[in-house]
Amino acid sequence: MRFKGTIGSPKQLSQLVAMLGKLSDTCVVHMTPDTISFGVAASSNSGVHACAELSTHSLFLDYRIESRAENNRISFFVKIDNLSRALKSSSANANSKSLVKLTKKRGGAPTLTFEILLSDSAVQVQHDVPLRIVQDIEELHAYNEPVYGDSAPSLSVVLPQPDIRGLRNVLERMKGFSDYVLLTARDKPLDGAERTAMLQLQVERDNLVTISTCYTKLERVDVAGTAEAPTSPGGGDAATASQRQRQRQRQRQWQGGPPQLLQADRPR
Repeated sequence: MRFKGTIGSPKQLSQLVAMLGKLSDTCVVHMTPDTISFGVAASSNSGVHACAELSTHSLFLDYRIESRAENNRISFFVKIDNLSRALKSSSANANSKSLVKLTKKRGGAPTLTFEILLSDSAVQVQHDVPLRIVQDIEELHAYNEPVYGDSAPSLSVVLPQPDIRGLRNVLERMKGFSDYVLLTARDKPLDGAERTAMLQLQVERDNLVTISTCYTKLERVDVAGTAEAPTSPGGGDAATASQRQRQRQRQRQWQGGPPQLLQADRPR
């Protein structure tokens, strides 16, 4: 397998990895020609299971990947701290150029190598991030994105950027009442015509006190991030069916066996 690319948005990627680092010390990364996704398993400390998927076109200026696995997929485990340090160096200077490639170090250990070139001083900084190629599908069960059944369709809503900080403040206040918060997202008709969505956060204490906060008139979006999803002829949400199909396809990709590690590009 081979991978090589030039990062165009290192700050965006660095912020995402730093956020995942607050949940766990290890994550799984899946790379294909079109997407790069991250998964964090629910640990005993945080109990949070997180998944994130981004388009390679939004992160890389140029990108090349080859693998014997289906859809040229490369999957590996990596320590988040190591990956975060490399990405912070990549985003420290706006004028720097960051190259990343899959390499083999002494002993054949796979490594993600970052080469950061500072344009104003011709100084090159290199970070070698050790990783472990996924060889067994059983290792991924705790990291896989949940697949929603037909009886529990998913719903995606857009929370405006200015409300994000307010949402954090609300959660901080709710922590004083309960260790758990119930999040509910559902369709909410507006004037009987346009379909919007509502997000509700609710905590309860000793079955006596209940506190809830609602965000109304939110935009309802599909998996691709477009406007309201169309309804499929058989009923239900077409975007939800598409999401389930994509998730099942990812799982079926492993039926042909784990990828074989080939000679990777070495830094010259």
